[in-house]
Amino acid sequence: LSKWAFKAIRQGYPEYDRWLEAVLTRADAYNNKEFTSPLPYSEVRATAKSIAKFTHKNFSAEGFSAWQARQGAKGGRKSKRPTQSGSKVE
Repeated sequence: LSKWAFKAIRQGYPEYDRWLEAVLTRADAYNNKEFTSPLPYSEVRATAKSIAKFTHKNFSAEGFSAWQARQGAKGGRKSKRPTQSGSKVE
């Protein structure tokens, strides 16, 4: 559920109430389809609320953009390293 939420929140960064509803709907679907003995609804609701609260508080468009910039900078530094003497460039 959290893996889904980390990706899904980037599709618009909705208001908290709408986001909680979406996470709760997904959690309930997972609970009913994935498990032979589903968890009680109160547990599903508590888990969904925790994930929704965390992602809504910690994920933003600006934060994701900054993360992408850091990741891109790491790749740029690695690809610009000098070739070692004696290595073939093809």
